Amino acid sequence: MDPDDLATVSPLITRTLRRFGDRHLDLTPPKDVVATRLDLAPGALFPTAPV
Repeated sequence: MDPDDLATVSPLITRTLRRFGDRHLDLTPPKDVVATRLDLAPGALFPTAPV
């Protein structure tokens, strides 16, 4: 069987069907998000070993 003929009778439609739907990516930040900052003392996360 010719692969081109087989492709025309295949039940899997890939040209117009989107398997996972339409995806829209909005990269604009929300307007009501408060900017936060975490100030830590030096060595709070990674303490240095005594020499």
